[in-house]
Amino acid sequence: MGEMMQNRLTDQLKRLLFVATLLSPISLAVADADLKQENLLGAKFSAIYHAKGQIGRPYLFGGTDPNRGFDCSGLIQYAYKNAGISLPRDTRSQYRYAKRTDKPEPGDLVFFITNGKSISHAGIYIGDNQMIHAPSSGKRVEITRFDTPYWQQRFYGYGKL
Repeated sequence: MGEMMQNRLTDQLKRLLFVATLLSPISLAVADADLKQENLLGAKFSAIYHAKGQIGRPYLFGGTDPNRGFDCSGLIQYAYKNAGISLPRDTRSQYRYAKRTDKPEPGDLVFFITNGKSISHAGIYIGDNQMIHAPSSGKRVEITRFDTPYWQQRFYGYGKL
């Protein structure tokens, strides 16, 4: 191989290595973002699993654990804590923490105004217009549809974590 050809190949290889060096942080950033998204998706399904494990537990205003019972935000906080995600304690703070979305996915939160003019109830969306929630005094953690007239009249929005 001629010296000129060898120099040309060496220059091309140097350029290729230079470009690869520039792009590698971008590739790592994209891979890191994909991994974070995958971890969040796993955490959402884990939260659903932990919330489903509480079905039948009694409602308790201010409740945050399976031994005593749950209120709606306590159930959400408990399920996500067991999935490795720390959330605020009360419903309004959970709403502020979440990002608004019109296209909920399983594991996102669903918010309602059930008394007064501010957000007062939440559940974990599990798909097909259903949520897991701790309803109210005298009731138990359950899965319920929220496409009924009662819930539709009180619906406020979805929150993506």
